[in-house]
Amino acid sequence: MKDKHVCIVGGGIGGMMSALILTHKGYRVTIIEKSAHLGGRLTYRTNGTYKIDRGPTVMLLPHLHREIFAQAGLDFDELLIERCDPTTIMQFHNGTHFVKMSDCQLQKAYFARHYPEDFVGFEYYLEDMQNLYRRSEAHLLTRPLPSIKSICNKEVLQILKDMQLYRSTRSFLKNYFTNNQLLDAYSLQTLYVGGGPTLAPSLYSLIGFSEHEHGVWYVHGGYASLTDHLVNKLEQRNVRIIYEETVIGVEKMGSTVSKVNTNNQQIPCDAVIFNTEYPLIADLLERRSKKYEPSNGCVTIYLGINRQYLQKPVHSFYLPENFDILFANLFKKQQLPEEVAIYVFNPSVIDDTLAPSGHSSLYVLVPVPSQTQQINWDDVVFLQAFVHQVMQILESDAGFSGICDAIQWQEILTPADCEREGLYLGGSFGIAPHLWQSGPFRPQAKIPKLSNAYAVGASVHPGGGIPIVMQSAKFACEEIQRGDMNDNTRSI
Repeated sequence: MKDKHVCIVGGGIGGMMSALILTHKGYRVTIIEKSAHLGGRLTYRTNGTYKIDRGPTVMLLPHLHREIFAQAGLDFDELLIERCDPTTIMQFHNGTHFVKMSDCQLQKAYFARHYPEDFVGFEYYLEDMQNLYRRSEAHLLTRPLPSIKSICNKEVLQILKDMQLYRSTRSFLKNYFTNNQLLDAYSLQTLYVGGGPTLAPSLYSLIGFSEHEHGVWYVHGGYASLTDHLVNKLEQRNVRIIYEETVIGVEKMGSTVSKVNTNNQQIPCDAVIFNTEYPLIADLLERRSKKYEPSNGCVTIYLGINRQYLQKPVHSFYLPENFDILFANLFKKQQLPEEVAIYVFNPSVIDDTLAPSGHSSLYVLVPVPSQTQQINWDDVVFLQAFVHQVMQILESDAGFSGICDAIQWQEILTPADCEREGLYLGGSFGIAPHLWQSGPFRPQAKIPKLSNAYAVGASVHPGGGIPIVMQSAKFACEEIQRGDMNDNTRSI
């Protein structure tokens, strides 16, 4: 395919992996990136002394990373990853906590001691979810779903029936747990992809189970070190990377995109992959955009502090009372919660490369409404009061005593900042993972009505999360190859 040139608009993880898969298959590739670096949300925030991941932090499904790396001709074992066990600790508003472990036998022993009333339910949960997870991965997660017909077969329909698709993630888990704290602990993983536990369909309960099945991992140097690794591979393969240019449109010949236009030049291509927010692609194609519901937004506080919290794990949550209601209001009413949920990423307990000796780099994330019409995040006084509220909860309720006085560096990212960076309506995870925006109802790799245009990213099937976005890259590349094979067949 050495005569085939693919232009990739956007250099996030989906764009980078698409380029690496395609170059491994013999294609020529150009990446056009509007910023001065690749990686999209998979980058760092730093002041030169402290460094922390800007976006994704929780590495799940390493086996999918490995499979996609192999398809791109890469060796996943060149990365240094470490298993986190316990995977997470959830601290509740009443001072109690739940420790989640990837080791199922240890988790069973923990249930026997602390939640004996739900011990049998947990055993059923492990048995049922292992079966459902393996079937769902094979038939839903790792396959394109271009239409309703894609799920109208015996295997998939049985999965959807067994998963009770009409129920939300939290409701589905009531089959196994009676304790509200356990329901929170096993449904909060919908936050990883920007969905609410009471709104995301039951299929997303598989994320929480995957932490038992495949573990939770940490990439040394931070998840964003994956970007540095992939950029090095792109450069070795002579991929042309154009930085700090904005794509303003395309030229078409009938249903075929022939050129990609930036603010500086025209680039001829045989195919184009868009690694931008899917709802925003319509503007580049001069089409009307379908209205999508965005995922939740986040206020993220990046900290460098002059102490360490060695008693805290890499990943921890503080969950308020009525956690489930909080998210229902957040999505349905775009209402800022009075009592916030907080996620804390504390990688310095296992990685000494992110801060000076004895210091820590921390990442504090609070889910908030994404759409910015009702909340003025650019109001400095309002934002400072909100951040102060969050820090006081960490200090007094979540076990991070003394954190306010230990701060040496602080930066804040809001939904308004994200919207300015190009994230759809300020959502941090693409479009929301609701039932009618999942599976065949989600945008697919092949862009309709164009013969050679494709899409990758968190808003495209199968959805958000680094290994899942890599799957969208795989699907797009397979579509390109399939199209070229069909063209070659027709020309014989």
